[in-house]
Amino acid sequence: MAGAPEHAAADRVNAGLAALRAHRRPAGRRPSTDVVERGFAAHEIAPPASDPPRERTCSSCGQFVGSADHRCPVPDGMPPGDYADLKGDDRTKAMLSDLQGAVASIVQSGQLRRWLDAMAGNGLHRWSLNNRVLALVQLAQRGEAIEEAHLMGFRQWEGMNRRVRKGEKAVWILAPMTRKVVEDDENGQRKERVIVTGFRGVPVFNITQTDGEPLPSSPVSAPPGDATPGTVDGLRSRVEKAGYSYREEEILGCNPRTGSGTLGYTTGHPKEVVVDARLNGAQKAAVLAHELGHVHCGHIDAGIQEYRAHRGRMETEAEMTAYLVSRARGMDRGAADAFAAGYIASWSKGDPGMIVAAMDRATKAFNTIMEGDWK
Repeated sequence: MAGAPEHAAADRVNAGLAALRAHRRPAGRRPSTDVVERGFAAHEIAPPASDPPRERTCSSCGQFVGSADHRCPVPDGMPPGDYADLKGDDRTKAMLSDLQGAVASIVQSGQLRRWLDAMAGNGLHRWSLNNRVLALVQLAQRGEAIEEAHLMGFRQWEGMNRRVRKGEKAVWILAPMTRKVVEDDENGQRKERVIVTGFRGVPVFNITQTDGEPLPSSPVSAPPGDATPGTVDGLRSRVEKAGYSYREEEILGCNPRTGSGTLGYTTGHPKEVVVDARLNGAQKAAVLAHELGHVHCGHIDAGIQEYRAHRGRMETEAEMTAYLVSRARGMDRGAADAFAAGYIASWSKGDPGMIVAAMDRATKAFNTIMEGDWK
């Protein structure tokens, strides 16, 4: 029979491992169900001091961590992100053409949470999705850690009492070119508005390229089950600012202990955000940010029929908004199944343009929510 030697060898290895585990098990101790069912999990329960360290995977990129200085790899298919030698329109065209491919590479790599973490950083606050992605791609391709990215223009760094070191290579982002136009509105009144006529590349620099005084610290982190100070109250005030009332009640089917069921919901008539009263601080913050994501992405105004037709995209946009807000406010990563590459592929049908549009809406909603003070 073909393969018989391999089966025999495998049987000998398994028998040897079973004997080794039996030898290591203390006398009188019954093996746990976990050990019996998972076999190799016995090494997780009682690893001998002489055993080599177990391989573990990075929570950001999913790759095996081989050393203490592990660096997450650049996703396959990522554009090179080198725009320094291009000029004018050529640079702008190259940057714009790279965007969809960059976002598609990030999603397909399974690293979306990692890149969203970087996008939520204070150093990229209020930037567009395009500029966040462009800047992070360039840093990643240079081998720099994207998690601590903090970028500003030359003069902005001077305003923070830091100076860009001589000879540093700029990171290029896009700035809109605008002009004012005067038009007649529906009442025949002359109105002036600003329109975008195009884009141009502008240089910025990462904090690692500067020297000077330290920057203000980010929001403090929150203990498990809680939100950072001011986050829940700040989100409640933003619900009211958006024109919605806020109410807490015990929602039928909600299980606060497991975080399953309906934790909260938003209605358009009347305009109201409802959250389960039994949720802890972290859960309330996540639900409030998610519902605000629906509001500021335009899902509530679109109506229930539109939501049913595009539920996958809308839930991803709302969840992405909530994730960005939670990370920007100093809270730990939460479960975000809507970010799974397979889930995104199912509603986008593999169209990178649809993914970019969804991420753009989520980023704009995030920027809107983060505006203003947090008491």
